[in-house]
Amino acid sequence: MMSPLQARWCACQDSPHAGRFGPISWPLVPLWGIGRLNLALAVAYVAWGFVHVLLSGLTARPVDAIRDTWLGGRVLSAAGEGRGRMRIAIATFSGTGNTAWVVDCLTQRLTALGDEVSDVAIERSPTGTLDANACDVLGLAFPVHASFAPKIVRDFIAGLPPTTGKPLFAVTTAGYVAGDTAWYAIRALTAKGYEPFVLANVIVANNLRLPVLSPLPIPSPEEMEPRLGRAVRKAHRIADWVHQGERHVEGTGLFGRMLGVSQRLLAAPLEALAFQGFFADESCIRCGWCVRHCPVGNIEMTEQGVRFLEHCILCMRCYSFCPEQAIQSTERTQNTERWPRYQGPKGKPYPEPR
Repeated sequence: MMSPLQARWCACQDSPHAGRFGPISWPLVPLWGIGRLNLALAVAYVAWGFVHVLLSGLTARPVDAIRDTWLGGRVLSAAGEGRGRMRIAIATFSGTGNTAWVVDCLTQRLTALGDEVSDVAIERSPTGTLDANACDVLGLAFPVHASFAPKIVRDFIAGLPPTTGKPLFAVTTAGYVAGDTAWYAIRALTAKGYEPFVLANVIVANNLRLPVLSPLPIPSPEEMEPRLGRAVRKAHRIADWVHQGERHVEGTGLFGRMLGVSQRLLAAPLEALAFQGFFADESCIRCGWCVRHCPVGNIEMTEQGVRFLEHCILCMRCYSFCPEQAIQSTERTQNTERWPRYQGPKGKPYPEPR
């Protein structure tokens, strides 16, 4: 017979919640609060992850697989060797606006370089509907969720059609570090004929601060200014690499792989222990903002008020931008001074009214 912890572990491996855990939160979980058995399991998972990386050769495989893609200069020739006007489509998912803000920076820079850029909103694009052959270069942009892409992005990637020699770049955004998230998310696309040539991360800001799950701080407006300055410069460098067809790969070294493997092992069980979902407290005025803007349709309005379903991806949009700050994860988060909400890179709700 399985223990309750083992049962929860098995259940969350098959659940849509796997991989929605916030950036590098797991090392900061108060270990004294999860019990001796859970602590032993956590240590075992981390140790197994390190051994898995060191002994299985995974540290070399991502780089080798990507290096093989460039043999013969196929990416440069497909992208026009960085000359002339390229049609670039960037499929984007953004929970609280960080990734959308970075894509805006990329778009402005690529347009200034003479390229034609279109932004495809993943949450408004049914899986399998993107025509990859309608562009010269395809980009993917999404936030890091514990070294996973968010589930909505994973489903979108799985639905991409086969192609032949399509240049591909992936940009992730994170509050601190990204590990090997970009490589891990797109690794299966080479078998579909895509040729990844840029995998990069942009540090913007942490948007996840919840009791136990993620005690990492939310940056203040004063702290955001230098962060955004660095992010703009990084986004412009990425745009230059894409425009020139220049190979650039981040996150596939030893540290990136260890971080990625360890977070993916720990994300589901720790989230099951530390996060029980959101709820709306008595300050909710039933304005419906959260219902209208949930990217996966996980929130509905009932006669009793706002109801949360079972497929939240922890994008933090509703929690961050509720006009009344009525959405909570526990009673503790009603103390908004102790548990402040992230206000986005522009200091206002995302998505902006159309």
